[in-house]
This record gives sequence, C-alpha cells and structure tokens, in this order.
Amino acid sequence: MKIKNIILIFFILPLLAFANTGDNKRVIKWEGIQKVKIAENQILNILYFDNAIYNDQTSSLPVFTERFPLSSANDKLHIILKNKIFEEFDENIIKKINDIENIPDSIIINTSLVIEMKKPYALISFVPIRKNSTSGKYEKLISFDIDFKITGKSEKQTYLRTYVENSVLSTGDWYRIKVINKGIHKITYSDMVEMGIDVDNIDPRNIRIYGNGNGMVPERNMQPRYDDLLENAIEVVGEEDGSFDQNDYILFFGESAVTWKI
Repeated sequence: MKIKNIILIFFILPLLAFANTGDNKRVIKWEGIQKVKIAENQILNILYFDNAIYNDQTSSLPVFTERFPLSSANDKLHIILKNKIFEEFDENIIKKINDIENIPDSIIINTSLVIEMKKPYALISFVPIRKNSTSGKYEKLISFDIDFKITGKSEKQTYLRTYVENSVLSTGDWYRIKVINKGIHKITYSDMVEMGIDVDNIDPRNIRIYGNGNGMVPERNMQPRYDDLLENAIEVVGEEDGSFDQNDYILFFGESAVTWKI
C-alpha cells in the first residue's frame, strides 16, 4: 500500500496583528474565546485577538507580529515595549485554555531579519500574555508603545532569507481549499473524499497545510510578500494509528481573503 503525503493550501497567517493608532502606539483588539465544535460533545477553546496568528512554537496561544523596514541587513536592532497596559483574564476563561501554563511572567520578544524582494525587514513576534508574578493571575496585553531603534551596524549579521531554491509545491500531492470565514476550521473524512483524496491510503501524520494570509493580495507592488507558501499549525485528531478514519478530522485556523481594516 502506497502512503502519500497530502498537502492542503489555504490563505491565512496575517502579517500585522494590531490596530495602529500612531507612530508608536499599538492597540490589541481582543475578541475573547473562539469556540469550535470538533465533536458531538467536545468544544475547543482558543484565545483570539484581531489578526492573531498561531504557530508550532506557541501551539494554541495567539501571536502578535509586526515588521519594520531596515536600511541594511547588518543593522543592529533595539526593540522595547513601553507603557504596557495589561488587563486580567477572567478565571473562567483561563481554565478553558490549553498551553496557558507555559506563559512566563514577562513578554518575550522574538526578532529576526527577513529579506523580501532584496529589501531587509525586522520581524518581531510575541505572545501578548503574561502571568503576573505578584498576583499569580494571567493578564493580556491590550496596548503598548514600540520603541524601535537602529543602534549601529554589525560586521556579520545572521538573517532569514525568505526565498528558496525549490518551492514546497515541487513535491507531494496538493489540494486547494477555500476559507470563507475567519476562525477555527474543521476538515472531516467526508470532506477529504469530496476533494478527491484517496483517504484510505494516506498516513495522517504526513498531512500538512500551507498558506499565506492577511486578506487579499496587496495592491502596492513594493509591499513585502513571501516568495513561497508557509507551513501552518494544524491538529490532526486520530492520527496516532497511522490511518485517517471516518471519525478523524483536521483543525486549523483560517482567515477569509476578504478583510476590512479600520
């Protein structure tokens, strides 16, 4: 029996996760819990804010991302979040969220350099949640100022190039799926059969979902774009036995190509 790799494509992973109210001020628009029915008596609860993204490192916790143009890939970066305002989560909400116990007592910023269309950018990302070391309560970041400075040049800077020699599309069997609404989506056994997938001859542990989001393609040619599809975080329920059965399903976060920015 031939086991195939199944790759599904859709467009998610927004690049910006904030409301920009000025040069430095950022406001995160929290929308509470997204409740998704994944089985008859099972509900998945995920924290969400406007344009949050999710990845393998943070699992079901939402991530804030933003990037800034640089004059050189060798720029030394200095990024600080100032005037942070937190709001305590309701205890009843926290009890429903997976992976919340991994949250530290301070915001940890991840920074990398990205080359897009031969232009360098600083990409920052972090989970805007902390566990208050004094009260022991979990708090969400609702607003802050970004202090972003170039402090000089480095002789040698390691940065991430986002172009690849071979696209991920060069291997595997690919199927395209459409996302209409923003939120958690579910792909069932019957859905995959309707797509024309030979479900009985696949290993669910090889299933991958790729896609770049943030709504429609930007009108401005100078706006940065990824040059290949990005792998997105998914959960395949029932994959442990190596077969995709009729009660198995895939969960992923998707965003419609039609979005409105205020």
